Amino acid sequence: VGGWVFYTAYGMAAMPFAWLRGKQSASEQRMGLEQSIASIREKYRVIQARYPSREDGSPDLSRMKAVDRKELNRLQREYKSMVQHNYKLQEYEEKAGMVIPRLLQFLVPFRWAIGVTMMS
Repeated sequence: VGGWVFYTAYGMAAMPFAWLRGKQSASEQRMGLEQSIASIREKYRVIQARYPSREDGSPDLSRMKAVDRKELNRLQREYKSMVQHNYKLQEYEEKAGMVIPRLLQFLVPFRWAIGVTMMS
């Protein structure tokens, strides 16, 4: 019961701040995601540069340390999931068009008013 009371009290206290802060738009999320993708590519290149590659340009995994192989696999999985998320955000932006963002911009003053009212 104590956890429920604490959680609910925190939620009620934090809700006005969450309303005032708002959410990131899909384009803002994509920009952050693209920066993360670029950093993953750079980390991948750094690890690949430590070892010679095959004739076809692919990394020679037999000469790599196990730690670096695991890191490359982790980076590949993370890159794949981020690229998929990026495509989903692109589709969302295309489907939303310009109607939904303008509607949400229209509602921002009301969100601010409700947040300020709840804080007082």
